[in-house]
Amino acid sequence: MLPRQQSVCERIQVFVCSINWAIYVAGDNHLLLLVEIQGFASKKYFQVVSYDLVTDYLAILYTIPEFIPDARGLEFLMILGTESYTSFSMVPKGMSYNPYNKLLFIWGNFLLQSHDSENFVYLADFPKELSIKYLVNSFRGDTAIVTETEEIWYLLEGSYRVYKLFPSKGWEVYISLQVMHQSSLHAPNETMVTLFYEDSNLYQLMYLLNNWRGRIVKRLVPVEQLLMYQQLSNRYFLQQQGSHTTLSFRNVCPFTIMRLHNLPNPQRYTRQERYWAQPPRVLEPSGFHTENSLALYQGLVYYLLWLHSKYDKPYADPVHESTWHWWKNKKQDQDYYFYLASNWQSAGSVHIDMMSYRKIYDVKPGYQLPERIFLDKGTSYRFSIFLTVRGRSFKSELELDNTFPLRSQLGLGLVLSDPSCIHAVVKQKIFINRNSALFWVTLSDKSFCFDQGISGHHLVKTSVMIKVVGSAGHCFQNTIQGPRMQGNLMLPVFIGCPPGKRLAFDITYTLEYNRLQNKHYFDCVHVDLEMPCFHFRDTFYPFFLIQDMATGDSGSFKGSYVLKVVGGGPNVDNIKEYSEEEIYRFNSPLDNTNSLIWTTKNTTMITKDSAFSVMSHQSLGIKWLCLENSPCYDTIPHSIFAPEFFFKVSVSNRGVDQSTYCDYQLIFLLHIHGLPLSAKRSFIILMISTSIFLSLVILYIIFCLLLPLMAKTCNILRWKIKNIITSEFYYTHSSSSRVFSSTSETRSSVSSRSSFQVVEKNKPEPEKIVKKPLT
Repeated sequence: MLPRQQSVCERIQVFVCSINWAIYVAGDNHLLLLVEIQGFASKKYFQVVSYDLVTDYLAILYTIPEFIPDARGLEFLMILGTESYTSFSMVPKGMSYNPYNKLLFIWGNFLLQSHDSENFVYLADFPKELSIKYLVNSFRGDTAIVTETEEIWYLLEGSYRVYKLFPSKGWEVYISLQVMHQSSLHAPNETMVTLFYEDSNLYQLMYLLNNWRGRIVKRLVPVEQLLMYQQLSNRYFLQQQGSHTTLSFRNVCPFTIMRLHNLPNPQRYTRQERYWAQPPRVLEPSGFHTENSLALYQGLVYYLLWLHSKYDKPYADPVHESTWHWWKNKKQDQDYYFYLASNWQSAGSVHIDMMSYRKIYDVKPGYQLPERIFLDKGTSYRFSIFLTVRGRSFKSELELDNTFPLRSQLGLGLVLSDPSCIHAVVKQKIFINRNSALFWVTLSDKSFCFDQGISGHHLVKTSVMIKVVGSAGHCFQNTIQGPRMQGNLMLPVFIGCPPGKRLAFDITYTLEYNRLQNKHYFDCVHVDLEMPCFHFRDTFYPFFLIQDMATGDSGSFKGSYVLKVVGGGPNVDNIKEYSEEEIYRFNSPLDNTNSLIWTTKNTTMITKDSAFSVMSHQSLGIKWLCLENSPCYDTIPHSIFAPEFFFKVSVSNRGVDQSTYCDYQLIFLLHIHGLPLSAKRSFIILMISTSIFLSLVILYIIFCLLLPLMAKTCNILRWKIKNIITSEFYYTHSSSSRVFSSTSETRSSVSSRSSFQVVEKNKPEPEKIVKKPLT
């Protein structure tokens, strides 16, 4: 329930009230309420009440008069409370608010307008006998009014003249011409459903009934043509020339030519990013696209949009364009692909030109103001308006110094919807020989309208109305699209951080500067081109870029910023997010818990809350500490190389940078290697390494001392083994020899017996044998 705790009636201290209309004003975050109050003696009156949604504060802004003021033939009347009134009661029905020019309308059987919601002007051109049904705003300086009787009225914001469009003489002329052209958008029996603006054009949604068949159509309401036809019907006169009378028309426009010159390139101010994407070349005799080539083109465009949406790299590329990664590895083969296409040898009979898919930064301005512009802190927008005056509108007056400066009766006025935010300067230069005047217009931001915000978010909406005095509703220019109103321009202005600006880590210049200052650079053992390493004992000098994605500009960030380590881990997969308390302990120079991860090389300022160091491009230099209670202290190495750590670093300029409205936020990973070990872990590793080394030395000495004995023992053992093998072989061989010899002996014994028997037969007598002694 709003307001909190009490109702609106209780807040404004009345007994009976009702809210007839409510408008939410997003820029100020408050509600505008049209409250109907039942007073004494059943008298009703109305008040405009403002309610702040943040502070819960409710205030009465304006009390609407009971009766319609007596304007006495004036176009408008400033309501001060001293004017006379008619007997017609004011019956408010609703309100309309334009957030760009802060113009508030209160409407009913009258029309009140105000730029500050407190001081109102009564527009007397609108008849008090009619009652307004609803208002339609184009937010480009045009307002259409629909009455209860389906009449259409038109108001050019910034002026006080209200024009009747339907029914009118101009409408009758226009309908007659449409009937002559046999237009299908008109019928004898038609009913207007609603009225609306689209692309600054006024349209009707009509129900047409023709031959008992109904249909709904969208029909343009040509406001400029209707106003021109009305001028022709009202501003003519008959002039006698000789014996005949001629018809002449009076042109009340104060100028004949109005042109805009010296407009700056639009992309810097409109923040529109544009791409060039031509269809591929079809290598067919007919030259017509096929389903395959169209599907390929659709895929290329989709991939281009995907690259645009995904391009948010914390590390700045050498060329900060989304299409650079697409073609950077294929540029060297561009001539080869062109050669294939020239000889009709491309794959699929389709040739894709790499230069046909790129970002465009050189869009030239046209001859009209952009749809909207964005201004950062202290920036300005400058252009000129060239006017050729109708008739003689220059004169000279004597000054005190006896000079006769030229003065123009043609005036150019600017209406600022928020003068506290925008400063406007108009300088005039007269060309008397051309009967013309050149007005230089400069719109500048005053540098204190906005705090800080994310790029493209929470912008302050304001606008500038540029008016040539006396031209409202009187000046028209014929164009290809038909007549266009001249002399009144509205330029919406968004103040804050423009879209498409981002902060990036300038890794290229950071590496170059660190190598220059530290006299060396040690990269990691395993090189990563996307994330180079920095050594722990080297002073770290970070640099950052401001990349403008709309214009392609890239420059060093020269503002102040706060750098904090918000997370970290020994590898990319194990990064821990730190809590607010841990972030303070690990980054604050006032920490006394021995937990700092880093410190600045030089003395720097600190933030307003004395929590963190404020750095800039002039106070560079970070020394890594990794004290005892920090997460990077005593990191365990996973190999023979020194430990490494990945820091998740946050960089922000919020609250410390006064050079821009942008609240830049950058989070990136920083790879640090060569971290030292703690004394305890170093001693343990030293003892383990020494023990292993001594063990190896002792083992070597023992091996050297026992080598001869071991060799001798091995020889003896080998000899014994050899003897065993030899004896075993001998035993086996001798056993086989005995078997063979026994068999031989058996056979020899048998033969010997037979031979013996033979010998016995032939043996002489014993006594006949003569024995000879051995000598």
